[in-house]
Amino acid sequence: MHAPAQIAPCAPPLLPERAEVRRLKVTDAARKLFACKGFHNTGMAEIAAASAVKVGQIYRDFPSKESIVAAIVEADFATFIDDDSLRIAIEEGDRATVMAAIEGLFAPCPCEKLMPEIMAEAARNPRIAEIVGALDERFLATLTAALAVFAPGEATHARRREVAEVIMILVVGLCHRAASDPGQRGHAAPLRLIAAREIEALAAAQGAG
Repeated sequence: MHAPAQIAPCAPPLLPERAEVRRLKVTDAARKLFACKGFHNTGMAEIAAASAVKVGQIYRDFPSKESIVAAIVEADFATFIDDDSLRIAIEEGDRATVMAAIEGLFAPCPCEKLMPEIMAEAARNPRIAEIVGALDERFLATLTAALAVFAPGEATHARRREVAEVIMILVVGLCHRAASDPGQRGHAAPLRLIAAREIEALAAAQGAG
């Protein structure tokens, strides 16, 4: 009589929390290296050493350096683009909460030092340009939708989009200037006022119409 075959115990599944922690270690390390050394001068081996995540595992989570950039940029803008409280505020027409979210865009962002490198790479790397372009469109779409609490209706969509473009230019411009000269952060308050005036004019035009 044969002894029953020994069944090897199954390895416990990797918890989503552990996977997310590992991905964050990689993106945090890559963010610092890209900002310091540039995209092209940073290798996967360096990211692995800085994050304490093996190269093979990094490639399982991120097929390329471009996908790491995508994850970094996505995370930096997700607080606005995917914010549930903003979505609810838009649905409920809560102007105060929407305005607070827009004003928060002028606060320091994690990608500030990295943004010039990403934009430079986007000019020469079609994949990075595609990533940045898609995120720009999502950002503008969310901001345009948020501005509907001040000027609802399809008739104002084009004007809301224009105001959203102005706000995005102010935010991105401030990030670029602050990356090279942190003292430029002192201009955040005046830029918030410009954005507020644009929103007030949008709402006033809606009321006049």
